[in-house]
Amino acid sequence: KSLTSFCQPLNLSTLYSKYDPKVVYDYYAQRFIIVFLYGSTYQSSKIIVAFSSTTNPLDPWNLYALPGNPLLNDTWSDYPVIGISQFDLFIGINTFYNGSVNNSGFHQSCLWQVEMSNGYNDSATLNTAYYYDILAPVDTMFNITPVHKGGENNNSDMFLLSNENVSAQSDSFYVMHITDNLASGNATLQTQLVRSDKSYFLPVDAQQPSGHTLDANDARIYGAFQVNDKIQFVHGTLDTTTGNDAIYHGFIEDIYGTPVITADIISDSILDYGYPNIAWTGIYPQDSRSIIAFNFTGANTNPGFSCISFADDSTYSDRVL
Repeated sequence: KSLTSFCQPLNLSTLYSKYDPKVVYDYYAQRFIIVFLYGSTYQSSKIIVAFSSTTNPLDPWNLYALPGNPLLNDTWSDYPVIGISQFDLFIGINTFYNGSVNNSGFHQSCLWQVEMSNGYNDSATLNTAYYYDILAPVDTMFNITPVHKGGENNNSDMFLLSNENVSAQSDSFYVMHITDNLASGNATLQTQLVRSDKSYFLPVDAQQPSGHTLDANDARIYGAFQVNDKIQFVHGTLDTTTGNDAIYHGFIEDIYGTPVITADIISDSILDYGYPNIAWTGIYPQDSRSIIAFNFTGANTNPGFSCISFADDSTYSDRVL
């Protein structure tokens, strides 16, 4: 069904668009969660959060509408990125002023923490926390990406990542940590700047046949997962040796102590790579295996979709179309 008919029980106006759907499955609760956006002005903006009432997504859903302008500062919410701990849902969003074009009206990135049991139980309201002014007054980050848990998702805490996504060149990452679940009353947000051993660069327009190009966006972090005290993440970059867009595959170790970041650059001498994401594929708790999915294109190659696997011995497979 359409997003409009899906959220009909909320009795929202049909005049505004519904877009950017994201879905996650909660293994412990055996429920699905869907998040999408409604409206693109501060007057209309809402974040729709839906919890499946059973393990079957064809059964009724419990729906809620979070405000897209909770600070009443004339901004609206865009680009949701979601993740879950054992107890809470996390929604990273970017806020903009009305009329923004190509991020021109960007204000700041913010984060929702939502207690999932409220949604599963069809409570009248959701218990939430809203984090904002995260780097103020020093700086403003763009985009917050929750870190999915690999293996058994039995954590009460949550890590999140951001970087200097529109810098021409940077080695800086923001490692954020929500220390506990919302119901505990002890949840706090801690943020630290960590520098990598490899710089990342702003991607350029990707080549297509017949002189056409594709927008490769910026260097924002698209996906990440955590296994024990290590994180893997991916985002777009530029391979300065070839001039082609590439994938930045980052590794963060000792996340509960003194984080250290290293990285590999995944690239091709002819093709541009872009819009990567990553998922854990390990078969035992310490396993670091993963799969990276991404788009590709070239001056003589039609755009397409590929995957590579990352092995426990830190080697990469060939690209699979």
